[in-house]
Amino acid sequence: MAALSEELSHLRERLLEAEDARDAEMKSRVSVETKLVELAEFKKSAEKLMATQEETIASLNEARDGLERELSSMESQRDELKEEKVAMELRMVQLEEEKDSKKNVVLCGVVVRSIANFEQQTVHLQDTVQHLKETMEREHLPLAEMEREREAFQEQVGHLESGREDALKQLEEEKAARSQRRHNPIAYCRTKSTNTLLDKFAELESLRVSKSEVESEYREVQQQLVDSKAELERVTGETERIEQVLQDEE
Repeated sequence: MAALSEELSHLRERLLEAEDARDAEMKSRVSVETKLVELAEFKKSAEKLMATQEETIASLNEARDGLERELSSMESQRDELKEEKVAMELRMVQLEEEKDSKKNVVLCGVVVRSIANFEQQTVHLQDTVQHLKETMEREHLPLAEMEREREAFQEQVGHLESGREDALKQLEEEKAARSQRRHNPIAYCRTKSTNTLLDKFAELESLRVSKSEVESEYREVQQQLVDSKAELERVTGETERIEQVLQDEE
């Protein structure tokens, strides 16, 4: 009888241990399932973030196309302004050849107004460049698009550098010509036109500075995309591992 009681007591202890182990296993399972739910929600959030980034990339593609159109328009306007400057130079030569000083003064006023119009167009181009720069600062350009845009900027800067050298050479020639006509009233018009052209090339130089800023932005976006993909892969791998553990326990 004592042996039976001892065995019964031993069985009760084993039963209690089994119940404790079962409770611990249930708690562990609940904890794992809770973590799995949290990871699933985080995965959905990450996927939603990636979808948002895709939409942002599409929007930035449109902005990039607009930027290219604006830059093309600016190049066309720059060429037109150079042609206008050449035409004004020819006109001033004609004015210098005329003997009637009164007519020269009137025509010089026309040239001054043309130069003022030139300056207004230059200011408009500067505002356009600033607007495009601010737009690019507000948005993150995607990796491939940023690379193509960087190459386009480099090509444009090369063209601008070539045009700048030609303009500097032309300015040297104009400087020599002005020294021979120092006492001619038309010299003032030519000086103002030359300064305006220098301002224009200073604006084009700012485009090269914008290129450097875009490259910096490009590197930051690249790192963000790499980090986002790595985090999503980590969450996906951990979720799959936990699901496999739960399947093995079942």
